[in-house]
Amino acid sequence: MVIVDFNELEAYKISCKAERDGVDFYSKLKAKEEKPGVKETLDFLIREEQKHLKFFEDCLYEAKEKKEDYFEEGKMAC
Repeated sequence: MVIVDFNELEAYKISCKAERDGVDFYSKLKAKEEKPGVKETLDFLIREEQKHLKFFEDCLYEAKEKKEDYFEEGKMAC
């Protein structure tokens, strides 16, 4: 897959999708796995993907906040 020419918001959305897909992938593997040690490793990977997802969701939220440019009284800076 080749992804080119995207802006900051799109990059964060792509990152969120990748992390969600990672959580889903590791969760499906864990459901099929029988070895406790492997399940523990998959739990670790799921938690890591969830941390990454939270980070990118926060970045996306902040980027969206910066992009908003409302022309309202009280919000104008001169």
